Amino acid sequence: MTTQIPVRTRKVVSRTRAALAREGGARQRYSRKRLRIGIERRMRDGWIPVAPATGARFEQVTLLRPTHPLAAVARAYLRGQRCFERARIEAALGRPLDSQAGAAALAAAGFGLLRQDGASIELRAADPRAARLVNRARLGRQGRGYRVERVLEAFLCLPPAATRRHAVTDERRLEVARLVRDEWQLDGDDLLNCRPVARLASAWTFAGTGPAVPA
Repeated sequence: MTTQIPVRTRKVVSRTRAALAREGGARQRYSRKRLRIGIERRMRDGWIPVAPATGARFEQVTLLRPTHPLAAVARAYLRGQRCFERARIEAALGRPLDSQAGAAALAAAGFGLLRQDGASIELRAADPRAARLVNRARLGRQGRGYRVERVLEAFLCLPPAATRRHAVTDERRLEVARLVRDEWQLDGDDLLNCRPVARLASAWTFAGTGPAVPA
């Protein structure tokens, strides 16, 4: 009698574009051609890429299995859809989006909350590190801030720590403060205070989860 042991596979993974290019055959040099080949190989294996193929070398691209709760949302996103019913997303995740668990689950799938309009929400594919910070900000004010280095790494997709000198510079603080304001409707002025931690305040929050910061 043969006993079959079920093998559990991950439903979501995140890989930098550099890593996906290596999967496509790149060796020393990074190339978009090899990145495309790496993503195509993943897709042939059934994975659904959430982020577009173009972007920063060290940005993390999220890939979902067809069995992932948000697989259908990811497919629709690839076809160009950006707005989804909030209830549909929450039903798929089994968690409300105005909870830390729901916001984190959405970020882990590679989606950041861009806007809300009544029962509809607009999603944007993002590095899951940045998506976590964005989605958490939509819940309201944070009691503690984040390490500035973590914020810069998430939004600028910096190279690994071992290959760079300094992550935190005044120029990068200003760059990220502008980026989160223009692309994510976040107030990142706290980054400019030269402290090791900073808060990100959202121009909108889910009703009942904290005071909104005026845009």
